Amino acid sequence: MNEHYEIGNESTIGNFKDEAEACKLFDEVIESTDIFRMYKEVWGKIIFHHHWKEDKRDIRIDRILIPQQKTIEAGWTLGIVGVEIKKSNVKIGPPLAQSEDYLDAVWFITKAQLAIHLSHVFLFPCGELHNNMASVCAQSHLGQFYLDRYKIHIKTGESTLFYYNISSGVITCKDNFNGKKIGSR
Repeated sequence: MNEHYEIGNESTIGNFKDEAEACKLFDEVIESTDIFRMYKEVWGKIIFHHHWKEDKRDIRIDRILIPQQKTIEAGWTLGIVGVEIKKSNVKIGPPLAQSEDYLDAVWFITKAQLAIHLSHVFLFPCGELHNNMASVCAQSHLGQFYLDRYKIHIKTGESTLFYYNISSGVITCKDNFNGKKIGSR
């Protein structure tokens, strides 16, 4: 895994030639653990429509992750999250804006059309973010999902929310204290 990563810039990281290659590694890693139940290529509908945006209602997210019991017992409090996957060297601005739209949607993970709402959306492979970009992501419940060697990192801005050591199976979860205020700051 290490050869795919160079942490820290405003583009997606790694050496993934295309999105399919990034999806393949992401899926292999998540499926090899028992920390999340994963749904792939999930369709949703925008339920909160901003008047200045195009009138597009049907959308698709690359992955939805539902925490398994082991993850919840370790302290996971984020609920159900989404992951948008891109190839390497893609400027992160457009996919983060896309991810923000996903927070205004409900998602249908079963044929029974059970609708769920995501608490956060993470961009993979996205390394460390700092300063203004990190602050905006944290306030908006957007973040980074990346792998390094034998570890899974999920962050929002500069705050680590989840860390999983694949070798030892140790999970570290932290609450997200950002993005809870409304109005004046």
